[in-house]
Amino acid sequence: MELTAEQRTIIEAEASDLAVSAGAGSGKTRVLVERYVQLLRACSIPQIAAVTFTEAAAAEMRERVRREVMTDPALEPHRALLDEAAIGTVHSLGLRLLREHPVEAGLDPAAAVLADDEAELLRRAACIEAIDAAAEAGDARTTALLGLGVYHAGLQLPRMVAQRDAVEAAFAAMGADSAGWPAHVRGRLEARYGPRQTAIREQAGEIAWQITRDVDNVNEKLAEVASAVLQPLGEAREAQEWGDFAALLAEARSRTNLQSGGSAPAAVSVKDAMKELRELNDDAGKLPGWNEHDGPALEVLAGLRALFEDASRRYEAAKQAQNALDFLDLEQGAVALLRDHPAVAAAVRARFLHLMVDESQDINPVQAELIELIAGGDGGGPRPALFLVGDARQSIYRFRGADVRRFTALQDLVDSRGGPLLPLSRSFRSHDDLVGRINELFGEVFAGTELDVAALPPMTGRPAAAPSGGPHLTLTQVASGASGYDRRRVEADAVAGEIRSLLDDGRLVWDRRDDRMRPARPGDIAILLRRFANVHVFQQALDTHGVAAATPSGTGFFT
Repeated sequence: MELTAEQRTIIEAEASDLAVSAGAGSGKTRVLVERYVQLLRACSIPQIAAVTFTEAAAAEMRERVRREVMTDPALEPHRALLDEAAIGTVHSLGLRLLREHPVEAGLDPAAAVLADDEAELLRRAACIEAIDAAAEAGDARTTALLGLGVYHAGLQLPRMVAQRDAVEAAFAAMGADSAGWPAHVRGRLEARYGPRQTAIREQAGEIAWQITRDVDNVNEKLAEVASAVLQPLGEAREAQEWGDFAALLAEARSRTNLQSGGSAPAAVSVKDAMKELRELNDDAGKLPGWNEHDGPALEVLAGLRALFEDASRRYEAAKQAQNALDFLDLEQGAVALLRDHPAVAAAVRARFLHLMVDESQDINPVQAELIELIAGGDGGGPRPALFLVGDARQSIYRFRGADVRRFTALQDLVDSRGGPLLPLSRSFRSHDDLVGRINELFGEVFAGTELDVAALPPMTGRPAAAPSGGPHLTLTQVASGASGYDRRRVEADAVAGEIRSLLDDGRLVWDRRDDRMRPARPGDIAILLRRFANVHVFQQALDTHGVAAATPSGTGFFT
């Protein structure tokens, strides 16, 4: 397939800092490989570091680069160095740096790296030991167990140890002395929600004023309702704590009655105020505030910190006994190596002429710091050119603490160095009609959030016409008033009915194997569920509509 103008511009851009906004299905892997190969015409394989998000992506990129180098006569001088290519995950790059500088890193070069499941087993064993010790300790850890329950502590503790960098940062932000935590929480609540709480209080006062103004001009029945509503509204005005105010507002809302009063202007005004009160109460109910449960909860949290610290110590001891590291150790160790040893950092920056980072919207803060340290920040001396590929729209997945703000900060770093932001805006997976509907939908979803979709290059689809007249996107709204099971049942029935229609109508799909369009079959359709627990509801609905279906035995998303 011929390169698009966008792809060619990126591949052939001068060897400088460059950021690429690459939408899903835009051929970014091909662009990465072609860009890598293009760079080889002016430098050698050991001078390029390419960071991918998964081992599978790294393996694909290595294979594609190998294929290009082995088939292009002009790249023959690079063939002997193919096995030295620094193409891999951020963890593999971190391990490479640590093993190349074991003395500075304080690392045994023979240390093993635990696979995910191996690390998980060690964490669980360490957490079980910590919980057993806490049960007999009679201190803050025991308080945590009593508050959480052993079952929930056993669920949460291994997750906390796995993400101990983020957990430690969160506890540090609250302060070393737990006695100050209530003030910290109150301050954060006030900073985050105080302006909205103030606005709601003022609006409640206006509602009370409107009812008071007109209550003398309505019939007796509505006047009784209005008086009952005004009583808690008046008390709410004097409430200092947000929780007390919200409870009184809810009490006032519960006393509203819109079924009486007639249609006189005063009655309409009072009932309009009650309608506004109902909406205001809904808004107030969404705002958290300090309440009587928070103090005891913070006591449990203080005990949980002690329990977490004990479990983390036991996990570290277990790793040391096996002379092993986990993935977080690689990230943190590489950051510490470059941060604490300027000479090593300078050597690494001078060694790599190019640093390529794929899926950079999914990097977490530690990984982002590592990339910034290698890329050189604002320091002088030699540094690699940073080639950044990502899509802020896909940051919604929040993989392992990923933060879109770190991605945009890296984009700002490229911009500060005079590097352009170039788009890959055509999706080769979908036709233009579908991509257009998706653009509209997510423009609404992200409106008012930290992610300004309007500022991103709009995606387009394949230039070929859609294989059918549509609809290309169907949204089904399920009534929120129904119970959880009823909603799932209604949703499953709607999905099964939609699939039945697709099959009956012979909706055309592209068959890659036969290289042609053909009518859809059940095997062309996938249903993605947020929780596997609901799969039986969908199976029943599919059976009812006569749709053949297969259910995977695994419960994991990637399975």
